[in-house]
Amino acid sequence: MNMKKIFTLITALILFGSLTVKAVTYTPAGVPASVFTNEWTPNTPANDMVLSNGLYVFAKKDNFASKTSISFKVCKDHAWTTAYPGSNYGFDIPAGSKYLIITYNTSGNAVNAFAISSMTVAGDNATLFGSTWAPTATANDMTLQNDGTYKFEKSGVALSAGSVNFKACANHAWTNAWPSDNY
Repeated sequence: MNMKKIFTLITALILFGSLTVKAVTYTPAGVPASVFTNEWTPNTPANDMVLSNGLYVFAKKDNFASKTSISFKVCKDHAWTTAYPGSNYGFDIPAGSKYLIITYNTSGNAVNAFAISSMTVAGDNATLFGSTWAPTATANDMTLQNDGTYKFEKSGVALSAGSVNFKACANHAWTNAWPSDNY
């Protein structure tokens, strides 16, 4: 092999190596083990967060029959080297909650946690929803399905042609409502 070919091969290897992108993982680690699988173990792939609309999200489906106090950090790449927030994040999951949601935003390293005890549909069609834009309307609560999804079903409602705008609201409030734009 001549020097030009060796140089080209080395250059290609260097370029390829420098273009390799390592996937970043974010994982909540904390207590109790009933929530985080292991106590204070950042190398728990089962807890890896999923990137969704710019946020890393960890969702734990459970029937939290009693209030559960948690404390955690979000760790980068399964290690304590980079973990947020600086002080542990403490949160009380209210009794009756069905989901714990932890989010991490790389922009500003913001960590947030909230629990969902109910999901309600609120929208602009009073015929369908009984009133307009009312997240407190328990008649519009969705039911939690065995597969972990929530379902809203209504029959016997005559709708005229046109669109129906709505959001899914957690805990009968606008604090956690999706999507940011209406469906």
